Amino acid sequence: MPRFTIKYSATWSRPHETWPLLKRFWPFMRPYKNLALAVALLMLLGTPISMATPLLIKHLIDVVVPSGSQQQLLLLGAVLLGLTLLGQGLSYAQTVLNQRFHLLVLNRLRRNLYAHTLRLPFHFYTQHDTGYVMSRQRDDLKNLSGVMADTFLRAAINLLRAIIFIGLLFYLDVGLAATGLVLTVTFFGANLLFSRPLRKRNEAVQEAEAKTSTALHEGVTGIRLIKATAREKFELRRYVAALSEYVRAAIRRDRLEIFSEELIGLAATVGVYSIVLVGAYRIMNGATTFGNLFAFFMYLSNVFGATGSLMRINSNLQRALSSLARIYEIFDTPAETVSTRPRALAATQCEIEFQNVSFQYIPELAVLKNLSAKIPAGAQVALVGPSGAGKTTFAQLIPRFYEPSRGRILLNHEELSHMPLYELRRLIGIVPQDVFLFDRTIRENIAYGNHVADPHAVEQAAMAANAHEFIAALPQGYESKIGERGIRLSTGQKQRLAIAREILRNPPILILDEATSSLDSASEALIQDALQKFKRNRTSIVIAHRLSTVIEADWILVFDKGEIVEEGRHEHLLAKGGFYAFLFETQFKKASS
Repeated sequence: MPRFTIKYSATWSRPHETWPLLKRFWPFMRPYKNLALAVALLMLLGTPISMATPLLIKHLIDVVVPSGSQQQLLLLGAVLLGLTLLGQGLSYAQTVLNQRFHLLVLNRLRRNLYAHTLRLPFHFYTQHDTGYVMSRQRDDLKNLSGVMADTFLRAAINLLRAIIFIGLLFYLDVGLAATGLVLTVTFFGANLLFSRPLRKRNEAVQEAEAKTSTALHEGVTGIRLIKATAREKFELRRYVAALSEYVRAAIRRDRLEIFSEELIGLAATVGVYSIVLVGAYRIMNGATTFGNLFAFFMYLSNVFGATGSLMRINSNLQRALSSLARIYEIFDTPAETVSTRPRALAATQCEIEFQNVSFQYIPELAVLKNLSAKIPAGAQVALVGPSGAGKTTFAQLIPRFYEPSRGRILLNHEELSHMPLYELRRLIGIVPQDVFLFDRTIRENIAYGNHVADPHAVEQAAMAANAHEFIAALPQGYESKIGERGIRLSTGQKQRLAIAREILRNPPILILDEATSSLDSASEALIQDALQKFKRNRTSIVIAHRLSTVIEADWILVFDKGEIVEEGRHEHLLAKGGFYAFLFETQFKKASS
C-alpha cells in the first residue's frame, strides 16, 4: 500500500490571539456576505454526494457483484456517473464564486489600506522606511490572498463534514471508527505541538522580506547616486546580505514545516495500516464485509480530507494572521487630525503667527525651542541659519506636516489645529529642495495641484517658471513622459516644473525651500524675477543658505540651534554685527575665495 500522506503545515492557533484579528477582518467581508452564503450553500450541497457515493459502492461490492446482475451494474454505474458530474458542477460553481469572493474582499482591504496610508501623518514616513510600507501593501496582502476571506466558511463546513463522516464511520463499524477517531485526534495534537514555533518563524520570514524590499527599493531609486559614486558592488553586497537573512529565515521555517508534515504523514500511514490490519482480521472472522471496509475507507478518506482541510486552513491562517497583524500596525497608526468643523477657507491674505512654539521629533531632543514670530500678510520672510538650525522644521509646521509639542500657530488669528486640514493645505504652495515628480506627462505634473486647469493656463505657468522653452523642445512637448521621479530631466528642469506647479495652483502662502539652489546662474536670474512677481501680495517663506537670495526680503528670521536668535531687515542685521552678519561675511568670503 502506498504511503498515506497529508500535505499541510502543522500549526494551530491560540484562540485569544486569533479571534481578535479575525473579528477586525469581518468588516471587509460584510459587503459580500450574500456571495459568501452562496459559496457555503454550494459546499453544503456537495456533502450529500460525498455521503452517498461510498454506500453505493458498498452496495455494488456486497450485493450487485455477487448477484451477477448486469442491469443493476449498469444502473448503479449511471447513478455514480451522474453524481460525479453533479459534484464536479457544484465544485466548479463554488470555486468560481469563491475566487470572486476572495478578490473582492482583498481588493477592499487593499483599497482601505492605501487610503489610510495616504492619511497618515508626515512623521510616520520619517520614522518608517519605504520597505516597511511596501512589504505590507504587497507581500502581506499577497499572504492574505485566498486565505482570510473564506476562513469562517471553510472551517465551519469542513467541521460539519468531519462530524457527519465520523458519524457514518461509527454507523458502519464502531471498532474501526474508534481507531480512526484516535488517528484524527493525533493529527490535531501534532498541529498543536508545532503551533507557536511556526508562527514565530513566519514572522521572522516576513520581517526579513521587508528588509529585502527596502534594500531593493533604495538600490533602484538611488541608482543615479550609486553609479555616480561607483557603489554598485557595495549595494549588491547590502542586498545580498538582506537576501541571505531572508533565505536563512525561510529555510528555518520550511525545515520545521517539512518535519511536521513528514511526522504527521508517518502517523497517518501507520494509522491507515493499523485500520487495514484490523479490517482484514474482522473480514476473516465474518464481523464485516469487504464492501463495508471499502466504504469505511472512503468515509475515512473524507474525514481525513475534512480534518486535513481544517489543518491547512489553520496553517495558512497562521501565516495570514502574521501578515494581518503587520497590516494592522498601519491601520492602528492614527491618521492626521482633521478638524471636526469642516468648512471652506477662502483667505487671500494670510498672516501667520507662532506663539511660544516648541517641537521635538523624539522626546528630550528639542528641534525648536519656545519660538515666537509673526509673519504679516503679504510679507516676504526669509529663514536663514546653519544646517540643522530648525528652518525647514519651522516651515513644515505651517501646513501641519508636524504638530507643535507646545505652543500654538495662528493663521489670521485662528489656530491651525482648528482648521480643516485639506482646506488649509490648499492655501499653501511648497517648492521643496528635493523635487518629486510623477512618471506622467509634463502637463499632468504641472497641473497636479490644479487638475481642472486648461492647457493655456498650464503653458502660462510654465512660461512664468522659465520652463516653456525646454518643454517645447521635447519631441512630445507637454505630453512627454518624464520617467520615475522625473529621471529624464535635469535637476534644474525638475525644479522649474515644481515652481510652475505652484504658480498654477496660485496659493496665498508660498514656502520655498532652497527653491533655486540647483539652477544655473542664467536660469536662477529668470526664476528669481518670476518668483518676485509671483510672491507679490502673498505671504512667502523662503528658506535659503545663500544669503544673496534673501537681501530683498521684508523680514529675516535667523535660526541657530532651534531658536530665533535675531530678526529684522538685511541692513539692520548687518549693522547689528551679530550672528547674521557673521554668516553673511563668512559666505561672501567663501564665494570670493
